[in-house]
Amino acid sequence: VLDTIEASPLTTIALTTGLALGGGLELALACDYRVGTRRTSLRFPETGIGIYPGLGGSQRPARIMGRPSARWAVLAGNMMDASTAHALGLLTHLVPLSEVDATVASIASAGKPEAKYPGQPSDADHPVAAFAATFYADDHVAALLSGQCPEGQDPEDKQVARQMKFLSRVAPVGLKMASDLIDATEGTSLAAGLQMELDGLESIFSTQDALEGLSALIEGRRASYTGA
Repeated sequence: VLDTIEASPLTTIALTTGLALGGGLELALACDYRVGTRRTSLRFPETGIGIYPGLGGSQRPARIMGRPSARWAVLAGNMMDASTAHALGLLTHLVPLSEVDATVASIASAGKPEAKYPGQPSDADHPVAAFAATFYADDHVAALLSGQCPEGQDPEDKQVARQMKFLSRVAPVGLKMASDLIDATEGTSLAAGLQMELDGLESIFSTQDALEGLSALIEGRRASYTGA
């Protein structure tokens, strides 16, 4: 279905007026435009439940807003409010609820975007985008995957400490696979990247971490991951 949306000759528009998680967010990102309101919230929770977003969630975010911002969103599973999502580019339009219909009509008449995947945040100066650009930079990935604070980052800083805490609670296998998939967006086509996601699903769902994460979700408890 998502491939059909991606390849549609028609202008595709996703409207999110509340919470969009995981697969719902992945569906929205396959569309040409994503319209949100002030109550819109977005999140990729997958690494926190032992898996990775396998329906474009590692590929489209990185191609929309760049790898550092994608790592902030996908690896740590940070919740994004409407303004943050708009600044990063996951929302293309942020409007009052009363203006949704007019906005959708205007977008539909304008046609498909010239650049669906700009590869950088819409507002690089936004605090989250600016933080992600340094903390989740390419040369910091190895340290983050090993549970270490990257060189040059202050572990006492609130933002840094928050990210290290989030990363310490996600599944190591899912974290590594998601990170590798985000890295793979450099120099590969979207189609190739999406196939890589699909190719890894059997492997990730066969891990003990995936079983533990999904069991913990059902049982309403915090997961305890072993990296197996």
